[in-house]
Amino acid sequence: RRLSIVGVEEFTRRIREEFSALRRLAIQADGEQSELLEAIERAEGGTPDGAAAAALRARQAGVSRRLERISEGVEELSARLERNRLDDDRQRELAEEVERRAGAAGLASIDAERAWRQAAESDADGASTPSEEAVGSESSNGAKGAARAEARGREVRRELEGLVAALDRDEDTWALERELERLAEGLESLAEDAEAFGRETVGRTPEEMAEAERRTHEDLVRRQEEIDAAAERVLSELDERSRRLEDRDLGQSEALRRAADSGRQAGLEQSLDEAGEALERNRTDQAAEAQRRASEALQRMGRQLEDTRKVRTETLRRLMTELAESIEALLAQSEEEALALRGMLADADPWAAPDVAVRADRAIRLERNTRSVAGAAAAGGADSEMVAAALDRAATAQGEAITALRERPPRGPDASASMERSSGLLREALELARRIGEDAERDAQREQRRELAADYRALASLQETVAEETSDLSDRLDRGEISQRRRLLETRRQSNRQNEVAEAATGIAEGVEEIAETAVFAGGHEWIDRWSVEASDSLLRGEAGVEVGLRQRRIATTARAMAEAVEALAEDDERFAGGERGSAGGGGSGSGAGGGDDGAIPPISELRLLRSLQEAVYLGTRALEESRGPDAPDSSVRTAELEQLAEMQRSILEFGNRLLEALEERPTEEIPEIEASGPAPLGFGAENRPREFHGDRG
Repeated sequence: RRLSIVGVEEFTRRIREEFSALRRLAIQADGEQSELLEAIERAEGGTPDGAAAAALRARQAGVSRRLERISEGVEELSARLERNRLDDDRQRELAEEVERRAGAAGLASIDAERAWRQAAESDADGASTPSEEAVGSESSNGAKGAARAEARGREVRRELEGLVAALDRDEDTWALERELERLAEGLESLAEDAEAFGRETVGRTPEEMAEAERRTHEDLVRRQEEIDAAAERVLSELDERSRRLEDRDLGQSEALRRAADSGRQAGLEQSLDEAGEALERNRTDQAAEAQRRASEALQRMGRQLEDTRKVRTETLRRLMTELAESIEALLAQSEEEALALRGMLADADPWAAPDVAVRADRAIRLERNTRSVAGAAAAGGADSEMVAAALDRAATAQGEAITALRERPPRGPDASASMERSSGLLREALELARRIGEDAERDAQREQRRELAADYRALASLQETVAEETSDLSDRLDRGEISQRRRLLETRRQSNRQNEVAEAATGIAEGVEEIAETAVFAGGHEWIDRWSVEASDSLLRGEAGVEVGLRQRRIATTARAMAEAVEALAEDDERFAGGERGSAGGGGSGSGAGGGDDGAIPPISELRLLRSLQEAVYLGTRALEESRGPDAPDSSVRTAELEQLAEMQRSILEFGNRLLEALEERPTEEIPEIEASGPAPLGFGAENRPREFHGDRG
C-alpha cells in the first residue's frame, strides 16, 4: 500500500475530478435510460411482446450496472473525504446527495428489470397456453409489467437528471468561487505593489517619472484594468445564470442573484472605478484603499456563494409553502367538479347541454391553473420535480375529462373517472409538497444549529484568548513590570477587549430570536452578560486579579457548554438525516434525533446544557473544597467564589423549574429524555420527573 501526501488544494482538485467522472457516468446512464424509454414508446400496440420485453430488460440491466458503478464510486469518494478529514461541508453534502440519488435510481432500475422479466414471462406463458381466458390474463399481466417498468424507468431518469444537475450546480459554483478568490487575491497584491510604488514616487505625476517608473506605473494600471474587466464579467455571468435558471432551478438562481447583489451593495463597481482613477494619477494610497474595499466586496460575494445550500433550502421551503397553498385550492376545485360529475351520473335524466358546458368550462380553468402551478413547481428544479410530475399528471387527467365532456354525446363515466383521478393526483402532489417542505424546514434547522454551535465555540475561544491576556497582564502587574501610571491604561484596554466578548454574546442572542424564549440558554446568556460586565468594571478600576480571571473562565466554559449542547443535536440530526430522506426522492417524515420542528434549540438541548451547568457548579465547588496550601485563594476570594457558586446554583434551580413548566405544557410523548451519562441535571432523571427541582448540596 502506497501512502501519498498532498496539499489541501491538490486533494480538492482530485476529489473534483472524481465528481466529474461520476457526472460522465450519470450522463451516459441517463442517455441509455432515455433511449430505452423511447424504445418503449415505439413498441407496436404500446405493449412489447416477450422477445422485446426480454431485450428491454437486458438494456435496463445495463443501466443498473452503470448505476452500481456510480454508487461504488461515490461510496469510495465519501470514504476518502472522511479518511482525510477535509473541512469542506459542501463536498460531503454533494457526496451524500449523489449517493442518495444514485441509490434511489438503482433501486428503481432493478425494479424495472423485474417488471420486464414479468412482462416477458407473461408473454411466454400466454403463448404456451391456448385458451382465450389464459391468454387474456397473461396479456394483462404483461401489460401491467410493462407499465410498471416504464414508470420505474421514468423514476430512474428523474433521479439521474437531479444527480447531474447537482454536480453541474456545484461545479459552476466552485468555478465562480475560485474566480472571485483569484480576483480578491489579485487586488490585495496590487494594493501592496501600489503602496510600495507610491513610496518611491510620492508627489510625482506620471509625466514627471523616469522611463522605468512609467513602465511600472503602466503595468499597475494594466493590472487594475484586467481585474476591472474580470470583475465585470463575473457580475454579468452571475446575472445571466440567475436569469437562465429562474424557470428550472429557483434555489440556485436565488443564490447567484444574492451573490451579485452582495457585491453591488458592498460598492464593488464604485471601488474599482475609484481605484483605477486614483492609480492613473499616482495617488497610490487612495488606490490601495479602494482596492482593498473591492477585495472585501469580492470576498463577501464568495462567502455568499458558499451559502448556496442555505439559500436553496430557504427558497425550497418558501416554494413548498406556496405550492401547498395553491395545490389545496386546486384540490378543492377538483373535488367539487368530481362531486358534480358523480351527481350528474346518478341523475336518470340525460345530461343537459348547458350543465355539461358549465362542467367543461370549469374543468378547462382547473387544467389551466394546474398547468400554471406545475410550471412553478418545475422552477424548483430537482428538489421539486416529483411535485411537478404529479401536477402534470393531474392536468393530463383533467384534460381527459374535458375531452370526454366535449364529445357528443358526452362520455359521462369517463369524465367522472378522469376527474376522480385528478383529485387523487392532486392529493399526492399536496402530500409531496408538504413532505418536501418539512424536510427543507429540518434542513434549515440543522444548518442553523451548526452555525449556532460554531458561533458559541468562537465566543468561547475569544473569551479564552482575552482571559489569557488578562492573566498575563495580572502577572506583569504583580511583578511590577508596569508602572502605576500605565496600570489604568493597560487594564482599561483589557476592559475594552472584554467588551468585545459581551458584544459577541449579544450578537448571538439577537441573531437567533428563539434564544430569548428558552429557559436555560437565555439563562446562560444572563450569566455571560453579568460576568462580562463585572469583569469589565473591575478592569476599568485597574483590577486584573483572580476574581476577574474566574469570571472570564466561567464565561468561556458556559459558552463551550452551549456549543456542545447544540452541536450534539446537530450531529444526531446528521446521523438520522438519511432516514428522513429515505422515500419520495428526498421526502420523508420523522423528526430526526428529537429536534423535530422545535427550532434551533429544542428541549433536549436545554436539558443537555442544564446538566453541563450543574456539572460546572459541582466541579467548581469541589475544586474550591480541595484547594489547600500556599496556592489556596485568600479568605476574601474564597468567600466571593462561594457566593458566586451559590448564586449559580440558585439560578440553575430557576432555569430548571422554568424548563419544567415549558415541558409540562407539551404532550407527554414529546418530552425528551437525556442520556444517563454524567451528572444528572438536578434530579431530572428518566425514572423520576418531579414537579419541582431540588439542587444538590455539593
